Amino acid sequence: MKPDSTFIPSVSENVAYWKTFVVRFWSKVNRKPTGCWEWTGSRDSIGYGHVSIAKKMRKAHRVSYFLAHGDLPAGLTVDHLCRNLICVNPDHLEMVTHAENMRRGISFSAKNHKKTHCPRGHAYDGKNSRGARICLACEHKRCSDWYTAHGRVNK
Repeated sequence: MKPDSTFIPSVSENVAYWKTFVVRFWSKVNRKPTGCWEWTGSRDSIGYGHVSIAKKMRKAHRVSYFLAHGDLPAGLTVDHLCRNLICVNPDHLEMVTHAENMRRGISFSAKNHKKTHCPRGHAYDGKNSRGARICLACEHKRCSDWYTAHGRVNK
């Protein structure tokens, strides 16, 4: 994939700035026994660490990945394998698609995506599901019960 050239300005433009930036960046990291390297600098409203580079705010975990691995491929996001939003350990970070990052998460849609069976135990598979986790067996039973309760014949 093509790198995202807008993420970090060229290092060759100001080598002295980058040398002090790298020292300043890593001085704001607390290495925990768990293996996470927690960002002690400022955080955004969601809880991610962030840092200013050339007067632009950047997420600390993305900067850490950049410092360890180089350019960030365009179209991919940095995923925390440890699920710790303030971790900047490059070994805990992986480039993935946005969709994969959402599936790995703990949001409502991520939890829903991980479900393989409906609450009554029917499998969500190609024959018994429709779209967003709708069980056709349960849907058929619900409709049948409604028709019976209202004195109508289910055809």
